[in-house]
Amino acid sequence: ERERQLEVPNPCNHLKRLPTRRPEVLPFTLTELRRLKEAAPPHLKNYIWVRGITGLRSGEANGLQWDSVDLDAGTLEVRRSYSDGQEQLPKNQYSERILLLTPSVLQALREQHAVTGPNGYVFRTIRGNPIDIQNFARRDWRRMLANAGLSHRVPEQLRHTAATLMLAAGEAPTYVSKVLGHSDCSMLL
Repeated sequence: ERERQLEVPNPCNHLKRLPTRRPEVLPFTLTELRRLKEAAPPHLKNYIWVRGITGLRSGEANGLQWDSVDLDAGTLEVRRSYSDGQEQLPKNQYSERILLLTPSVLQALREQHAVTGPNGYVFRTIRGNPIDIQNFARRDWRRMLANAGLSHRVPEQLRHTAATLMLAAGEAPTYVSKVLGHSDCSMLL
């Protein structure tokens, strides 16, 4: 503020940030993902499954609307995000993508379609609002992990789970990177 208002240079500009540890990657196994889905409340079962298999970011899954899902073609288009109580564009240009859906994800979305109908957000709270990731992480997520008998991990591990499952199934890293919305393989590797 002093630098901006009084043009007094910041004496800390030359200092580098202290290194911080990256969070440990702890993906779920497919068996654990199934247990987590079963431990989820009814309105979140398909949400957990879709995130764990497709690797959608929290905001992408929370902002997913039915006009971006084609159940007949088996595709899902990521073109918006929902976080901090508002719709936003996806994280970057590579995040806007079309995903081909696996049969299990397609089945989960068909089940969700029967619950939420053809309009609005695909995944919603009990009251019909889009899922707020902060509230989800504080309340539902912890409860689901405890009910499933799983160690604590952040919801982002669902994304890591999808990447790990795809790589374990023999998918090429370049394909997995595109599915996850990365610009190249470096982030994945």
